[in-house]
Amino acid sequence: MDSLQNYEGKTRLKYGMRLYQEVRELSQIAEDNRQLYWFKNKLTKQNKHAKELEESLGILRQSMKMQHAQNREEMHVKRDAKEHNFQRLQQQEHAKVVDISKSFIKFQEKEMKTFMEEREKKMAEMNKRYFEKMLDLEREYDVFGAVHDQERLNDADDADY
Repeated sequence: MDSLQNYEGKTRLKYGMRLYQEVRELSQIAEDNRQLYWFKNKLTKQNKHAKELEESLGILRQSMKMQHAQNREEMHVKRDAKEHNFQRLQQQEHAKVVDISKSFIKFQEKEMKTFMEEREKKMAEMNKRYFEKMLDLEREYDVFGAVHDQERLNDADDADY
């Protein structure tokens, strides 16, 4: 739930609802698994009971086998239905994960694009400042050179006199 604090407003509500829904689905899966385990145990107990009845009641043996077969078929049908439901839930969860991953990738791409745009702007500003600085230095050099040349000319004129 710590990650819920990172969201605000409607996004937080949506995320909270999604978490709540996922917890409910996971609880349902756990309950289904518990029931499946219970049915498997029940089937095992019925098998044991059927053997005891076969030993003690030869006449009822055939009818118990038919009941046992019927129960087994029902259990298979129920188990198959639950497995199908479980697989459907897994597919839905997988689809959610894929959607979340796609959203995250889009978010990252957007962030990277913004970062690159800002980087390009900063690089352009740095290049502009660099060239302006170079231009200022060249101007200083030209001014210094012109003053220096003027001093040499004055010195040469003084030497002629």
